Amino acid sequence: MQYRHNEKQITFLCASPSFIGPIFEESVVLILESDSDGALGVIINKPTGQILSELKPEFRGSLIGECEVFNGGPLGQNQLSLGVCYLDETDEPVFEFGIPDDKMNEILNGGKVIQSGAFVGYSSWGPGQLNEEIDEGVWIEMKTDTSFLAPIRPEQQWEAICMVNFPEFKDLKPDFDVSELSN
Repeated sequence: MQYRHNEKQITFLCASPSFIGPIFEESVVLILESDSDGALGVIINKPTGQILSELKPEFRGSLIGECEVFNGGPLGQNQLSLGVCYLDETDEPVFEFGIPDDKMNEILNGGKVIQSGAFVGYSSWGPGQLNEEIDEGVWIEMKTDTSFLAPIRPEQQWEAICMVNFPEFKDLKPDFDVSELSN
């Protein structure tokens, strides 16, 4: 599965602050596809603490080997997909997911990378399931620019989105600059 988003807006899901569970608690999910057949996405804020060359030794010594590895979701844990957000030739943000190694290397060597990563697994929902979960308050849906979360470390992204969307979180004292966040 390969996806390319170059729209100004992209959809993120943020797990509700009241959500409790081993996989999706405090998760931020980038939605790759959503239609009447269901939805597909990857968790973008759960780093595994590894870089790609630790999982795939053939990438040692290359830029692709330095990509951080993320737990993309509970499904397809035997699948590894590459994703990158970068500026194209007109300096517009583009997100590509599921791209081949050679394309990833080309983008990484191009020097206009906002964020990149390797994702183990993915998340999906059946027909109507995601909309039901949003209606029930399990997820907060946020449409924003692809580079919205770039200045924030992955493990702080959930908190950053909560601070933007929930007034009660504004009193928190994060260790990042909240003024960099905008819708």
